[in-house]
Amino acid sequence: MRSTALWLSSAIVYLAISACGREEQASSELDWWWPEKTYETTSNLYLETFDGTQLVSQIHEPKEKFFPGDRPALIFANSWTLNEYEYILQAKKFAEKGYIVLSYATRGFGRSGGVASAAGPDDIRDVSSIIDWMEANTRVDISRIGMVGVSYGGGIGLLALAQDERIFTTAALSGWADLEKALYGNDTTRKVWIDLLIGSGKLTGRLDPEFQVVYNNLKVQENVEYTREWARARSVVRMIESINKRKAPVFMANSYRDNLFPPNQALEFFSKLETTKKIYLNKGIHASAEVPGIFGLESEIWSDVHNWFDHWFENPSFTVSEDLPYTLQVEDGRESYARLPDARAKKGEWHLEPVNQIRAGLGYEDDALPGVVVESGWDSGASTGIPLLSSVLDSHTPIKVKKWLPLINQKHGAVYYSQAVNRSVAIRGVPRVDMLLTPMSESLQLVTYLYEVDPWGVGTLITHGVTTLRDLQLGQTMAIDLELSAISYDVKPNRKLGVVIDTYDPLYGRPGGGQFSFQIAHSDMASLQVHLPEPN
Repeated sequence: MRSTALWLSSAIVYLAISACGREEQASSELDWWWPEKTYETTSNLYLETFDGTQLVSQIHEPKEKFFPGDRPALIFANSWTLNEYEYILQAKKFAEKGYIVLSYATRGFGRSGGVASAAGPDDIRDVSSIIDWMEANTRVDISRIGMVGVSYGGGIGLLALAQDERIFTTAALSGWADLEKALYGNDTTRKVWIDLLIGSGKLTGRLDPEFQVVYNNLKVQENVEYTREWARARSVVRMIESINKRKAPVFMANSYRDNLFPPNQALEFFSKLETTKKIYLNKGIHASAEVPGIFGLESEIWSDVHNWFDHWFENPSFTVSEDLPYTLQVEDGRESYARLPDARAKKGEWHLEPVNQIRAGLGYEDDALPGVVVESGWDSGASTGIPLLSSVLDSHTPIKVKKWLPLINQKHGAVYYSQAVNRSVAIRGVPRVDMLLTPMSESLQLVTYLYEVDPWGVGTLITHGVTTLRDLQLGQTMAIDLELSAISYDVKPNRKLGVVIDTYDPLYGRPGGGQFSFQIAHSDMASLQVHLPEPN
């Protein structure tokens, strides 16, 4: 005890003496205790934007004695409901390498002024105002400016990249590219996630009244064209020509079970990019792959975000694998592809036979085909599980979404099996299911589930897709080609594929009425088919 007290006393005396000396000498001697930071941080910085709105921010600026000259800069835009401190740990890591890093809270969140308009025109002009301020007040190299953001910030980053040519590149993590398809893809409302979006926004921020109107439209499915136009104005896919014209590099990441900004809309945009690009597809729900890195934990995604910007701004020796832009998380690591495999039907292996009774054709045509009839608006028992919870457990634990398929109520859903296949099957990309369907109600919702089925009939959910059809002509047969959500999944040898089609899942809003009736054709001439994206 006595020796400890003596050691502490000596340390205090040493520090006191050092503090009395010259500042430079004190700093030098204290470096042994606490090395001098290579950057300076300014918090509670209020930036005035084009219309006088004040946005609160935090900036990390490298000290000139460590990093002389003009420096590359990154702008971090917050996720929905969060503030300028969200990325503080990643921001400091970049600052330690000599980057100027400015993180800000977008309109309507934190202590920033204005209202949150879901990446409206004012939000994008705000980014330009921030760059104006950085040009005037920092040592920014105007040719080396990037943006980073998760979710809401990722969407804003892509939109800003398309509209301000001073931004060289962006990393959009769990963002959207097509907001129309994200919120209302296949004419179907993502009910659970939109409710969460609005509820959290009201709780922690100030929402633009127009956003509330859009929400109400989605909820009751009215004024659809107005809502579509609102979403299109916030969709970078409509502005892709400006990105391609100047070959602006793009880094993206999305998750397989993201039901807010589903991976398919991001992949469609990504495939149209004509520039250096990289996309990560990860296990997880919305933004779950990025969360560990935000908290400072080891993260492959954030590590590659650092490599991406270091390649363009600091050290070209960091490669970005331009020839293999698609990187998929698989069961035992990652696989990279020049392009995603095409979904193909293999009739010999994936011929599907219905469990339901085959009935005579219900269509009004004389040559109506026989098929499987569903007369319902109720849950068949097939499901994506408990909203949010099941997807988290499925992605990050051994607890998968399973169903004993013999329990599926065949009045409320159509059940199909393939033959068992004596090889493993790697699914990498976007599966598809197509069918000939005869509606017997003016509207209907089709939820299609793809399962791996073991010898005891237990199905493990691989992926699913949904579409809502309205203003249908009763009895008129139509072709349906439905994309399921992108996935990486390995089907084990000697397993079957199972497909269940019903009319209800708790994730989605339903069209009015809710009583749906239809027939899926099944005969030698036409039957339901599944197309799987398998690598060559």
